[in-house]
This record gives sequence, C-alpha cells and structure tokens, in this order.
Amino acid sequence: MFSSTWATATIGGFIAGGSGGVGSCTWGSLRDLGNIIRLRVVTMEAEPRVVEFRGEELARVSHAYGTNGIITEVEMPLAPAYDWVEMFVAFDNFMEAVHYSEQLAKEDGILIKLANIFEAPVAHDYFQRVKPHVDPGTNLVGLMIAPHSMDGFNTFTARRPEARVIYRSDDNDWERNPGPVFEYGWNHTTLRALKVDPSITYLQVRFGHPNHIELIEQMRDALSPEVLHHLEALRENGKVIFAGLSLVKFTTEERLNEIVKIHEDAGAMVFNPHRYTLEEGGRQTVDDRQLNFKKESDPKGLLNPGKMIAWDDPDFSFDDMYAYPKLQPLTEV
Repeated sequence: MFSSTWATATIGGFIAGGSGGVGSCTWGSLRDLGNIIRLRVVTMEAEPRVVEFRGEELARVSHAYGTNGIITEVEMPLAPAYDWVEMFVAFDNFMEAVHYSEQLAKEDGILIKLANIFEAPVAHDYFQRVKPHVDPGTNLVGLMIAPHSMDGFNTFTARRPEARVIYRSDDNDWERNPGPVFEYGWNHTTLRALKVDPSITYLQVRFGHPNHIELIEQMRDALSPEVLHHLEALRENGKVIFAGLSLVKFTTEERLNEIVKIHEDAGAMVFNPHRYTLEEGGRQTVDDRQLNFKKESDPKGLLNPGKMIAWDDPDFSFDDMYAYPKLQPLTEV
C-alpha cells in the first residue's frame, strides 16, 4: 500500500501519522502484522539513543505522530509493480455500488489495489474532469486492477448489468485525462469538494465487519444528503470492511458533534479529524506502550507537545470524548 498523497508524502510521515491507503483493500492497514518490518528511531534525550523496533515493539512508535521518537529509517515489504488499469464504474443505485465493490474485493483471484465508492452527486458536483461523463444521479466506483486480472474482472462485471464501465486508463476516448483514479479517493475527495464548496468538511468512519453494509445503509438513510458517503474498501483480519471519509455539509459545530454521536450510537466508530490529539482523534483510550516509551525517550516532553493527552493530563477521563479542555477555541488573540 502507499499513501494517496505519494507526490508530497514521506514514508516516515506515512508510518508516523497514516493508517492505510491505496492498497489497503488487499494488504490491510499499516499496523497489521507484517506491513512494517523494522523502524529505527532516535530518542530526544540529553544523550540521544538509536533504537530499532520489530514485531510487538513497532506499536510503540507507529502512528504516534512523532510524539515519542524521530523515525530515521523504515523497512517495509514490497509487492510486484504492475501497470494498473484504472477505472470508473457507474451505478444508478448506491447500495448496488457498495455490494459490487465488496464482492469484487472478496474475489481472491482478482488482484485489486483500489475500490472506492462515491455517493451521488459527489462525482458530478466535485470531480470536474469526470463531470461531463456522469449525471447528478450517478454513483461512482473507482478501481485499480492488475492487468493479468482483467479477464476475471470483465467476467465479474459482465455478470452485473447494473455496473457500467465509463472509463479505463488503457482504453478511453475522454478528451481530458482525469489523472490517477486514486487521486479521487481517500482524502483527495474532500480536497476536490472544498475547491467547489468551501463549507464542506468530513469525518473518518470505520464500518466494521460483520454489520458494515447495514451500518452504511443506516447512516445514509439517516443523514443523506447532509452527509454524503465516500467509502474505501479495506481488509481487516481477513474480512472486507469499509472506511468512510464522509463529506459533511457543515452548518454548526453542535450539529457536527451530533452527526458524530449518531454514528457512534449506531456502532460506527469515528476517528474524528476535528481533534488533533492522539486519543481524541481515534484511539479513544490511552496507549500505554506509546506513553511509556515517551517517558523513556522524551523525558522533557519536547516532541510534538500537546499531541498526547496522557502526557499532559494523566488523570483525564475518556468517558466523555471530545471534551479535552485544552481543545476549546480561543476567545482572545
């Protein structure tokens, strides 16, 4: 897998702050066993040490946002390079697009690197190079398929007449190239929407197995079109699930918090991008491994101060999430 922001991202930043990306539909998330082999870290002590982590120890510094060490070297496994065939597939019905993507991601013999879903009218309203080829009611699926899997993919799709392939990177008559299909997914979707409507914001949601399909439909029934689904297929413990980077039409902070609560009450976990601390942004608990290593490696708290609640306030209660007092907006400058 790689970060969708590959053009500007660094691999160290991806390890320190990322969770997954292009390829997670096949290879899972960054912290799945085997996806990081080794990390070399420099501590922030009076006499810095160079420490290497493998196996269980990797969790001490991965996804810690640089709070407890400086990553200087990364070892990761590679997969064969392919000239991936990138595609857009159109659907009139949103849930048919969801089922199609889930079933495709489950096909063990069809190698894919991307399967994402955009609820109508996202493609029409926010994807300027795609807009001439869709209408406001088009639900769109973005795909990356290995060339040797195209026969299998074509057979799979031919069995589903509701699916219409409207773009192939290796065979199309589009006057304007849309660019890499993966740069419409992950958080590029939000960035493209913001160019059209600056009031748009987003949420990061985990629709976990086995109720992921029901949860997606439930949230759509409750919140669309105020919240428009953008889903990314990924594997977790061998099961296909979906990550949601939902587009939210922002009105008030109170309503945004209410939308978060609606998701959480239904059983969809929110990794809130409107919070900057480790704990409130997603973990929703203290990771003792990371806290203990920070005490050891950064005793003066110099690395990324303010990012780890457990360091600043060990007694903070996580019973009422998103309430850390230091996150309250400033009233004076």
